[in-house]
Amino acid sequence: MPAQLNRLRLWCAPGTSPDKWLKRFGDARPDVSVQLTAGTSDSEAIEALLNFRSDVALVRHSVDEVLTRREFPRGVRLHAVRLYDEDVAVVTAREHDAEYWDEHDSIPLEEAAAWARLDPADYPDDVAGQRMMVEVAASGAGAVAELPFPLARMLSRKDVVVRRLQAEPRTRVSVVWVHPDAVPTVSNGDWSLAERETREAVIQDFVGVLRGRRAGSSRGSTSSRGSTQTSQQESSSQQSSSRRSFSQQRSLKSRALRRNTASSRKLRRKR
Repeated sequence: MPAQLNRLRLWCAPGTSPDKWLKRFGDARPDVSVQLTAGTSDSEAIEALLNFRSDVALVRHSVDEVLTRREFPRGVRLHAVRLYDEDVAVVTAREHDAEYWDEHDSIPLEEAAAWARLDPADYPDDVAGQRMMVEVAASGAGAVAELPFPLARMLSRKDVVVRRLQAEPRTRVSVVWVHPDAVPTVSNGDWSLAERETREAVIQDFVGVLRGRRAGSSRGSTSSRGSTQTSQQESSSQQSSSRRSFSQQRSLKSRALRRNTASSRKLRRKR
């Protein structure tokens, strides 16, 4: 198997945390190595996919944006699957009014309406620019930075507070990858149908993990189904063994109870 087929190059938007998914994917597909790239800007993700530097990307985008309807060079098509929407958060200096709200609560919009906001357009559209916004908010100038909650939490510092807002989600994280028919186009190489199908099976298994699909579902790849069937058999065997052990313990307890009851009756008769 070519080296590029047993690896998965994953690009991640700032603030996304793929660790739990990578662990589950590693359990389901131990034959596949994962190369992780921590991204710095949202536009960087699509560029990495179209230039074949990544196989899959966790992309942050506007809730209203439909990634698959955008026009890409050379007629390349993308798959995009929604994963989750992100809460809105404000980052402020300490002793700001936001600090008096419990960190587990969300601040009503009417309470935060009068707060001055930093304009994202005044800063670079990447994680460095967002970090600058947090730094300005921390300076106590009075304005707050409004960011997706996971990103705000990632950029949090000791001299700021992060609080959720009671607002409709404005950003979404989706998993995106190049349609298998376009792989030869973006890779500038000759890929056989079998190679494209093998690569797509790896991606589908990873997307399945992201969406909570079990490795043994009908949409899993052949290798993952085989390993899952073995796992299920082992699990069934362990469950049977546990049931037998429980039954034996219950039987022993029952015998002991009967013996104790019989002994008590004998003592009463003697008295």
